[in-house]
Amino acid sequence: MKPIALLPLCLLVSLAGGYLGSQLLPAPQALAAAEPAAAEPSAAPQAPVDPRVDGLEARLAMLEQRLEGLQRAPLTPTAAGPATQESPVTGAEANIPALVDPAAQIEAWFAALTAGTLDYDGREALWQKIREAKQTDAVIALFEARAKADPSNPDLQTELGEAYLAKIQEVGGGPLAGVWADKADKAFDRALVLDERHVQARFMKAMSLSFWPPVFGKQAQAVKQFEILIEQQLNSAPSDWQSQAYLMLGNLHLQMGKPDQAKLTYQQGLAIYPEHADLLKQMGLLE
Repeated sequence: MKPIALLPLCLLVSLAGGYLGSQLLPAPQALAAAEPAAAEPSAAPQAPVDPRVDGLEARLAMLEQRLEGLQRAPLTPTAAGPATQESPVTGAEANIPALVDPAAQIEAWFAALTAGTLDYDGREALWQKIREAKQTDAVIALFEARAKADPSNPDLQTELGEAYLAKIQEVGGGPLAGVWADKADKAFDRALVLDERHVQARFMKAMSLSFWPPVFGKQAQAVKQFEILIEQQLNSAPSDWQSQAYLMLGNLHLQMGKPDQAKLTYQQGLAIYPEHADLLKQMGLLE
């Protein structure tokens, strides 16, 4: 299994800036604004849901193909593990040429997104450029075509799900955000049917579910997905996926008014990652 670092969703945190808003509220609102009205009454502190993932993304970029001109190299499956490619470049360092031919430009953007050489900030900057050019749907169509051409590849389904999440930044809050979030969730499900231990698909599914407004009841599903991911990783070498799962799961327990369960989750994470800055910070809020 090879995790694909694309978070819109791509992956990972781009959801926070307007993810799902609310389909049942009178006007699009940020998730933070929706929670107080829907959550159960509780004096529990509210924890941030959006952990830093720069290191996570940099270390988990597993695609080994390289961008060669405007041609897309076929995806070659590799075993999961530390990236062996050159260090990802940042958005500022990425050099995506501006082309006159729109089709060629779309291909160039798609090739850059799938080459595995951009870090999280670089991918986010590129997706923003694509949105500004109003070509998000065209780029997503390329992800869909590649996933359709190789439907048994869980990496491509995961990558497609993250591309769908990237669209949420464009549509903002409201019903359309829910439509794209649902499409992403189904793509992650397809990946997990193909490989139930696909770490990135499981993490991204849990992550995206956690951003739904509480009124939709998705948080309990997110908790279950994070718990499965942690359980599957217990007998594996420590990884950023696992540490972030502890952090996100603890944050969810806090949001759901369960500070004792949140504290236990953070403690379990710190038993494996004693120097984890975000876990230590969250524990400090509860002590």
